[in-house]
Amino acid sequence: MRSHAGCTTASCNSAFKIQGNITNIIGNLTKLTALYLCSNQLSGHIPQELGYPENVDLDLSNNTLTGSIPKHLGNITNISQLFLDNNQLFGDIPRELGYLVNLEILFLDNNQLFDQTLFLFREKHGPQR
Repeated sequence: MRSHAGCTTASCNSAFKIQGNITNIIGNLTKLTALYLCSNQLSGHIPQELGYPENVDLDLSNNTLTGSIPKHLGNITNISQLFLDNNQLFGDIPRELGYLVNLEILFLDNNQLFDQTLFLFREKHGPQR
C-alpha cells in the first residue's frame, strides 16, 4: 500500500456519496491541513485518531455520525474551522474544544449535544443577571 502521509487536503463532498465509517488510518495523515467530508452518508463514531494532525480544518457536517465528540479534537491546535452540525452526535461538548484558541468557526447544531458553555461561564464569572 502506498503511503499518503504527505496528503495536505482531502475533499469528498456530496457528489461522492461516501458511505460507511471514517477509518482510524486518517490519523496517519500527519500533514493534513483540511478534511472536507460533508454531505455524504458517513456513519459510526468520529475516530479518536482524527485529533492527531495538528493543523486540520474539519468539516464532517450533514452525515449520520453518532457517539460523542472525541476530546482528542482539542489536540488540533491550529484548527480554525470545525463543522460537526447535522449529525446524530450526543453527549457533552468536550471542555477541550474551549482550548482551541485559533478556532474561528464552530458549528455543532442539529445534534443531541449538552452545552457546557453556560455552566463553565458561571463557574468562572458567577451567575448571570
